[in-house]
Amino acid sequence: MSAKHFILDTNVLLADPEAIYSYPDAHLVLPLSVLEELDRFKREYNERGRNARLVSLILDQLRKEGSLTEGVKLPNGSILQVLVESPHIEEPLRHQRKGAMLGVALGLKQQGHAATLVTNDINLRVRAAALELEVASHEEKAKRPEDIYGALEIQRVEPGELATCKTQGYWEPKSKGYWANQNIILQAGDQELLLRFDDKKNHFQLVPAFEKGVWGLKAKNLEQQAALDLLMDPSVPLVTLAGKAGTGKTLLALAAALELMLKVGAYQKILVSRPIFPMGRDMGYLPGDIDEKMAPWMQPIFDNLEFLFASNPKMGSYERLQDKGLIELEPLTYIRGRSIPQRIMIVDEAQNLTPHEIKTIVTRVGESTKLILTGDPYQIDNPYIDPNSNGLSYIIQKFQDFQMAGHVTLLNGVRSPLAELASNIL
Repeated sequence: MSAKHFILDTNVLLADPEAIYSYPDAHLVLPLSVLEELDRFKREYNERGRNARLVSLILDQLRKEGSLTEGVKLPNGSILQVLVESPHIEEPLRHQRKGAMLGVALGLKQQGHAATLVTNDINLRVRAAALELEVASHEEKAKRPEDIYGALEIQRVEPGELATCKTQGYWEPKSKGYWANQNIILQAGDQELLLRFDDKKNHFQLVPAFEKGVWGLKAKNLEQQAALDLLMDPSVPLVTLAGKAGTGKTLLALAAALELMLKVGAYQKILVSRPIFPMGRDMGYLPGDIDEKMAPWMQPIFDNLEFLFASNPKMGSYERLQDKGLIELEPLTYIRGRSIPQRIMIVDEAQNLTPHEIKTIVTRVGESTKLILTGDPYQIDNPYIDPNSNGLSYIIQKFQDFQMAGHVTLLNGVRSPLAELASNIL
């Protein structure tokens, strides 16, 4: 029995340049149109262009090991072949990329091969299914969002055990498998305590209630309390907050940043940024200096700062702090090559970043800097990533076992009843 054929679309390789190694003991087919598309994308100065160039380098190395048109063997036992499209599709579509891909799939099927068209293009999958072709999307081997983002775990105990925990300030779990800084709710009847796992001591610590609030902001639920605990802890230099719109991610991050800089004195400056999508695009097409160019993208940050300073009128205004250089607003486009020490750095809408872009940001963090990443993995504007493959999901998964990182998922909307209803039903 011959190996199963997988036809890889361009968008698969642009999202994951090493996708050709993800299908062991198979026959991988790259239509010629895919190589032509990669050639066009490789000139772009962004993540997509970088991935296109990386695929070209991989193929160039394989070319030296044998004929790509006849097939080159890969280390995982697969065969990779570059195939000229076959004319098994109607004339109007023959010279289009989608038509060419369908033509290759139909040709292999007519030759008796078990072939699957692998593409992240939903419309192409629908067209292929209409032609009774087997289709699939390419998924990197990573935990799905539902494995990472969930409600706080509830541990039910006897009232006496809850009282003991409240007195001594910690709780010894009876089971293992908790990741560093994971939060749980210890519950007995209608009483409950919020705890955070200490990986070094192997027990759960009681989370403070922040009764006086942080920069005038008080937690409206246990999720926000857990978030403030991590945000205010200088021993946790990486904090990730995920949640739908209106759960308070950005507001909590900014409140903690202001408190830590101006009242605690733990940091010299606050650096705030959001992805200017796509991240690699120059902002030169917008009029004005860099502050005027940034204004449309940073308006949500301004709105939150305005709200926070309204509750602290004695502290003046955020514009005054900007003028003094204590609050910096900067595009991520120009972060490469920088070293950022003694800052509290907030990156909003981090779900629109790729894993490579996230790595670029984290590796810029200098001595005594705290990095806060916020976003909603289900509200992605970047067409080349999804809830599983975006940079925010990626970094949460990679860092969850390390004591220097902490994550909280915010599920309950607090912006307004209307915003919460819209977020749930629309």
